Amino acid sequence: MDRILKVMSAVNEYFEKESPKPPLSKLLHIYGVGYLSAAIASARGLDMELAFIIGILHDIGKLKTNVDSSGVSHNVEGEKIAKELLTNLNSFTQEEIKIICQAIRNHPNKRFIDTEYDELIKDADVIEKVFIEKKKFKNKRYKRRRLKNTLGEFGLEHYPEEG
Repeated sequence: MDRILKVMSAVNEYFEKESPKPPLSKLLHIYGVGYLSAAIASARGLDMELAFIIGILHDIGKLKTNVDSSGVSHNVEGEKIAKELLTNLNSFTQEEIKIICQAIRNHPNKRFIDTEYDELIKDADVIEKVFIEKKKFKNKRYKRRRLKNTLGEFGLEHYPEEG
């Protein structure tokens, strides 16, 4: 729990530094994905603390850019920011930092199957976007399938159809 609080504090400080008035929607998204990641981790027998941390860090690169002038996307930028932030906290092993950073880097690639933590963040991100942000995934069969499969793990069969 102590590590979660340290990361939350560092994320909040980073948000304030990069964007003095960050949009509420960004904060709600990262913390929403964090909580969903922990719930999915619990269901899958994964480390809930690590999952929550991946969730709140997964879009940290969006504060700097979606794609910057050099063509760097938010997940690549986020991986760099997260590695620096986690290293500076001196609370994580190199293996944990590697797992977290890899999940951040791979989370936009929802068509592909990667490691268990990569998949966890992809699934939490899709669920948050559908149920909180009310996004529709028209012509995104792979995202709808991901949503259906993840909800099925919790015994939930109802999910928003494309529309």
